[in-house]
Amino acid sequence: MKLPKINYKLVDDAIKFYENNGFGYVEVPWEVPEYILNLTRPTSCFLSTYPSPIASGEQGFLDLAFCKQLKSGKYVTATPCFRKYDRYKSEVHFAQFYKVELINYGSNLPSDLSEMVDVAQRFHHHTKELQTIDEPRTGCITMMSCDLMFGEIEMGSYGIRIAKDKSTLLEPWIFGTGMALPRFEIMK
Repeated sequence: MKLPKINYKLVDDAIKFYENNGFGYVEVPWEVPEYILNLTRPTSCFLSTYPSPIASGEQGFLDLAFCKQLKSGKYVTATPCFRKYDRYKSEVHFAQFYKVELINYGSNLPSDLSEMVDVAQRFHHHTKELQTIDEPRTGCITMMSCDLMFGEIEMGSYGIRIAKDKSTLLEPWIFGTGMALPRFEIMK
C-alpha cells in the first residue's frame, strides 16, 4: 500500500492553532522504554518491546513525566506514530502516520476534558462528539472517553487516564488528538 504524503504545513498550522489556544509546544521522544510503551497499549494488542517507536505522542509525554521533565499543564507535540495493529482496521487507518497530540498532564477534571474536546472541535470542523468506552489498556485506566466523528470516521480520541501502578508516581492526565494525518486530509 502506498502511503499518502504528509502535509507538514498543516502540521505546523495545527501546532500554532493549539498554541494559540493555551497549549505549550514540547518535543517528546519518539522511542521510549517498554514500560511506557505498554502503559497505554490496548490489551488486545501484542506487547511492545524496547527499542520500539511510539504509537502516540501520549507515550512521549508520559516518558517525560516519568522522568520528571514534564510539569502539570497543557501541551501539544507532533510525532510519527507506529501501530502495526492498525494496519487493516479501515481504509483510513495506517500502520504509520503522523499526529499532533494533546495532553493536560496533572488533570482529571471532566471540565478540562470538555475544554480540550471543544478546542479540537474548532480545529476539526464539522465533527460531532460521541461518548465511547475506551478499550482496556495494559497499564492505565481510562476514566472517561469520547471520539470526534466525521460521519462514521473517528477523527480523534479524548479521555482521562490514570496509571494502574501507583509506584510510577504519574499524575492523572487528559489525552487527545490534535490532528491525525493523513486521515485529516482524506476526510476534508
